[in-house]
Amino acid sequence: MSLSEILEQVGVIAGSGAVGAGVTGWANRRKSRAETTQIDAEAAKIIADTAVVLVAPLAAQVEGLNTRVAVLETENRRTKGLLRIALDHIEELHDWIKSHVPGAQPPSRPASLPDQEAL
Repeated sequence: MSLSEILEQVGVIAGSGAVGAGVTGWANRRKSRAETTQIDAEAAKIIADTAVVLVAPLAAQVEGLNTRVAVLETENRRTKGLLRIALDHIEELHDWIKSHVPGAQPPSRPASLPDQEAL
Protein backbone atom coordinates (compact mmCIF):
# COMPACT_ATOMS: atom_id res chain seq x y z
CA MET A 1 0.00 0.00 0.00
CA SER A 2 1.36 3.33 -1.00
CA LEU A 3 1.46 6.45 1.04
CA SER A 4 -1.29 8.09 -1.00
CA GLU A 5 -3.57 5.07 -0.49
CA ILE A 6 -2.91 5.16 3.24
CA LEU A 7 -3.70 8.87 3.33
CA GLU A 8 -6.84 8.25 1.28
CA GLN A 9 -8.00 5.57 3.75
CA VAL A 10 -7.24 7.86 6.70
CA GLY A 11 -9.21 10.66 5.00
CA VAL A 12 -12.18 8.38 4.38
CA ILE A 13 -12.15 7.16 7.97
CA ALA A 14 -11.71 10.68 9.37
CA GLY A 15 -14.33 12.12 7.02
CA SER A 16 -16.89 9.46 7.84
CA GLY A 17 -16.17 10.02 11.53
CA ALA A 18 -16.77 13.74 11.14
CA VAL A 19 -20.00 13.14 9.22
CA GLY A 20 -21.07 10.60 11.84
CA ALA A 21 -20.28 13.03 14.62
CA GLY A 22 -22.25 15.75 12.86
CA VAL A 23 -25.27 13.49 12.36
CA THR A 24 -25.04 12.34 15.98
CA GLY A 25 -24.84 15.94 17.22
CA TRP A 26 -27.82 16.96 15.10
CA ALA A 27 -29.87 14.01 16.38
CA ASN A 28 -28.92 14.78 19.97
CA ARG A 29 -29.98 18.43 19.58
CA ARG A 30 -33.35 17.34 18.21
CA LYS A 31 -33.70 14.85 21.03
CA SER A 32 -32.73 17.53 23.58
CA ARG A 33 -35.41 19.91 22.23
CA ALA A 34 -38.04 17.19 22.42
CA GLU A 35 -36.92 16.24 25.91
CA THR A 36 -36.96 19.90 26.97
CA THR A 37 -40.50 20.29 25.63
CA GLN A 38 -41.57 17.14 27.45
CA ILE A 39 -39.90 18.29 30.68
CA ASP A 40 -41.62 21.69 30.37
CA ALA A 41 -44.99 20.00 29.89
CA GLU A 42 -44.41 17.74 32.88
CA ALA A 43 -43.36 20.70 35.02
CA ALA A 44 -46.46 22.65 34.00
CA LYS A 45 -48.65 19.67 34.93
CA ILE A 46 -46.93 19.32 38.31
CA ILE A 47 -47.43 23.04 39.00
CA ALA A 48 -51.11 22.85 38.01
CA ASP A 49 -51.67 19.74 40.16
CA THR A 50 -49.92 21.39 43.10
CA ALA A 51 -52.04 24.52 42.71
CA VAL A 52 -55.22 22.43 42.75
CA VAL A 53 -54.05 20.57 45.86
CA LEU A 54 -53.24 23.85 47.63
CA VAL A 55 -56.32 25.79 46.53
CA ALA A 56 -58.94 23.09 47.24
CA PRO A 57 -58.61 23.27 51.05
CA LEU A 58 -58.57 27.07 50.90
CA ALA A 59 -61.74 27.08 48.82
CA ALA A 60 -63.43 24.83 51.39
CA GLN A 61 -62.23 27.10 54.19
CA VAL A 62 -63.54 30.22 52.41
CA GLU A 63 -66.88 28.48 51.86
CA GLY A 64 -67.08 27.70 55.57
CA LEU A 65 -66.18 31.27 56.50
CA ASN A 66 -68.80 32.67 54.12
CA THR A 67 -71.41 30.46 55.75
CA ARG A 68 -70.30 31.58 59.21
CA VAL A 69 -70.42 35.26 58.18
CA ALA A 70 -73.98 34.79 56.90
CA VAL A 71 -75.01 33.21 60.22
CA LEU A 72 -73.36 36.00 62.22
CA GLU A 73 -74.98 38.71 60.09
CA THR A 74 -78.39 37.12 60.68
CA GLU A 75 -77.73 36.90 64.43
CA ASN A 76 -76.54 40.52 64.46
CA ARG A 77 -79.69 41.77 62.69
CA ARG A 78 -81.86 39.83 65.16
CA THR A 79 -79.92 41.14 68.18
CA LYS A 80 -80.12 44.73 66.92
CA GLY A 81 -83.86 44.32 66.42
CA LEU A 82 -84.29 43.04 69.97
CA LEU A 83 -82.18 45.91 71.31
CA ARG A 84 -84.37 48.43 69.47
CA ILE A 85 -87.47 46.84 70.99
CA ALA A 86 -85.90 46.94 74.47
CA LEU A 87 -84.87 50.59 74.09
CA ASP A 88 -88.36 51.51 72.89
CA HIS A 89 -89.84 49.74 75.90
CA ILE A 90 -87.47 51.52 78.30
CA GLU A 91 -88.46 54.89 76.82
CA GLU A 92 -92.15 53.99 77.18
CA LEU A 93 -91.55 53.03 80.82
CA HIS A 94 -89.78 56.36 81.43
CA ASP A 95 -92.71 58.22 79.90
CA TRP A 96 -95.19 56.18 81.95
CA ILE A 97 -93.28 56.83 85.19
CA LYS A 98 -93.18 60.59 84.45
CA SER A 99 -96.92 60.72 83.80
CA HIS A 100 -98.25 58.25 86.41
CA VAL A 101 -95.91 58.67 89.38
CA PRO A 102 -95.90 62.32 90.46
CA GLY A 103 -92.57 63.54 91.75
CA ALA A 104 -90.73 60.39 90.68
CA GLN A 105 -87.81 60.72 88.35
CA PRO A 106 -86.92 57.58 86.34
CA PRO A 107 -83.28 56.56 86.35
CA SER A 108 -81.15 58.11 83.65
CA ARG A 109 -79.94 56.08 80.73
CA PRO A 110 -76.54 54.44 81.26
CA ALA A 111 -73.81 56.06 79.17
CA SER A 112 -72.89 52.67 77.70
CA LEU A 113 -76.41 52.16 76.31
CA PRO A 114 -76.56 53.38 72.70
CA ASP A 115 -79.12 55.84 71.39
CA GLN A 116 -81.69 54.64 68.87
CA GLU A 117 -79.86 56.47 66.09
CA ALA A 118 -76.68 54.51 66.81
CA LEU A 119 -78.40 51.29 65.85
